[in-house]
Amino acid sequence: MTRKLPADNHGSSSGNSRGDILNAAIGMFAEKPYEEVVIRDIAKRANVQSPTIYHFFKSKNGLYREAMLGYYGKRVAAIDSLPPKDAPPRVRIHALVFNQLQAVASDPVFFQLLQRELLNTDDAFKKDLAEKIMVGLYDYIDDILASTRFGKGNTVIPTMVMSMLLGYFQVARFQKFLPNFAGKPADDISVLREMADEITNFIQPELVVA
Repeated sequence: MTRKLPADNHGSSSGNSRGDILNAAIGMFAEKPYEEVVIRDIAKRANVQSPTIYHFFKSKNGLYREAMLGYYGKRVAAIDSLPPKDAPPRVRIHALVFNQLQAVASDPVFFQLLQRELLNTDDAFKKDLAEKIMVGLYDYIDDILASTRFGKGNTVIPTMVMSMLLGYFQVARFQKFLPNFAGKPADDISVLREMADEITNFIQPELVVA
């Protein structure tokens, strides 16, 4: 059964054709591979005519890029609410991990779309995602490392943290079928908190203050 994306105003008010098109596009791209999504179906879902889409966006690819960048951007915007620089490194990294676990767990479509982008061969779009979306997460982790023995500029720890976050949700899809993992669902708040604890504990030796 195809999962439909929850309604998301994408920063637009009701009746805004451009915003409606972006919302409809996100839903369609979440449900089908890029190649199977056609403009007329997006137009139908957005309750507009196909020429209206081309009025706002030059092509399907242009619509896709703007819709995805805006959608991903909203999911990492919560970084601004994380602990400030004067908080202990462990507190900051734990808050970041827990924040991102909650963000992904609360929106399965987000993870589904992100997985597709990992397989995308369009390096230009990957560059856009890295510069406009991922850089905020990496900068926050890099700033934490500035007060540790590594100092700023380390690339291993940020990559390791992001890999563990994504890896958790990849493996969680299979855990419910394994006898030793029966119990609370992967998006249960206590499970997410435990996972954040474990990831933080794993990298704790690297967070020794300089």
